[in-house]
Amino acid sequence: MTPTDALKTLQGKLWHTTSKSRFEGILKYGSILVDPPENLVPNSERWKTRIGPDGYSYVRHLGGVSLFDFHDFCPDTYDLKYLARWRDFVPICWPWDSAVWLEIDREKVSDALISWEKLSKMQDEDKLHRRSLMPIIEAAHLGDLPISAVARVLLCKQGWAEFKPIDL
Repeated sequence: MTPTDALKTLQGKLWHTTSKSRFEGILKYGSILVDPPENLVPNSERWKTRIGPDGYSYVRHLGGVSLFDFHDFCPDTYDLKYLARWRDFVPICWPWDSAVWLEIDREKVSDALISWEKLSKMQDEDKLHRRSLMPIIEAAHLGDLPISAVARVLLCKQGWAEFKPIDL
């Protein structure tokens, strides 16, 4: 499945992506944890952790869970304007052989949801531009995100032509 094919399924929705083994941890704890135990998700395997806390993403710095918000997302316009590589995550994050996509019910998390526009303004105010933030499509859920806010779960493996739904 190409990123463009995958986007047809993801378009217009709010998502969190993770590996199959991390998904099992989410089920075990009942939430997508902001700071999962090291034995569940080693820091060495998390995004932007090689240099320690100073390199953490902006969303993690805030105590949040990163989400992809594909509401009104136009990949062609995005690619012309930004250097960020959304295709590194869609449909599968490049080091993984499969990915689990969790669709988040926007209404259920609205009180803890921060849009990219607000994240961007907050980052400007905090003067923390060295911390990564994916333009336009990154949103944040502040605090642990309960599995009760997950609307559906999709699995994609290398070589598959489509997503397959899986049960919680």
